[in-house]
Amino acid sequence: MPPNKRQPDFSKSRSLVVFLKRVIIYRLQKGNRKDAFISEEQFALQPLPRVPYKMATWKTATVQLDYHTNVENMFYSVPYEYIQNKVDIKVTKDLVEIFYKDSRIASHKRLYGKLGQFSTNHDHLPENHQLYLDYTPKEAIKWAESIGEATTEVVRYLLKSAKVEKQALKATLRLKNFGRKYSSEAIEQACQDIIKIASAPTVPVIERLLRSNQQQEQPHNASAQNTYGFTRGAAYFGIEGEKDNDIR
Repeated sequence: MPPNKRQPDFSKSRSLVVFLKRVIIYRLQKGNRKDAFISEEQFALQPLPRVPYKMATWKTATVQLDYHTNVENMFYSVPYEYIQNKVDIKVTKDLVEIFYKDSRIASHKRLYGKLGQFSTNHDHLPENHQLYLDYTPKEAIKWAESIGEATTEVVRYLLKSAKVEKQALKATLRLKNFGRKYSSEAIEQACQDIIKIASAPTVPVIERLLRSNQQQEQPHNASAQNTYGFTRGAAYFGIEGEKDNDIR
């Protein structure tokens, strides 16, 4: 179509008409822009958030048997009732929040640095497991020193060689609990024995040595009892009288 025959564009005209209509209506109304805002729009406003918005990522995980969830090789506790349940985890720059069926069950400050760290809430563990949180490397060494030099050497090795401190404390606490069944002398002897035969002592091997040493002592104790005991004669059982009657 030639330029002088081009069809006029009415869309711009319609927009202009709408604009002029709004201006006329506004001028016919009483008041000003502020009054119109207060009466017509202000009620729909909502308060601003108290804290700035933070970007977050979400993931799904299963609660492990030790009551923790794994987030980028860092471990965060949840109440032990949720073991083996699937949970949703919200991760921000500073915070890790754990949800179960849309209800938040745990919140932790996000961990940074060395992988394998644990953030554990004391209240999340059952009562019989809360001892692990109260047990420290300093207390473990103090106990070992009360037993002997070999035990102290073993405990220091366990604390130093473990990748995660919690695992080391669990091992030393297990070693300490042997005291319920074995004497301090027996524990020290087992630690002396393992130092002689292994460069990397472990608690299970120490336990086997304790059992073995105990079994070796039992025959010796039995023979000692026979040496220092007394033997009841035939008269005690009435056997001597029976023999006399037979002779008669």
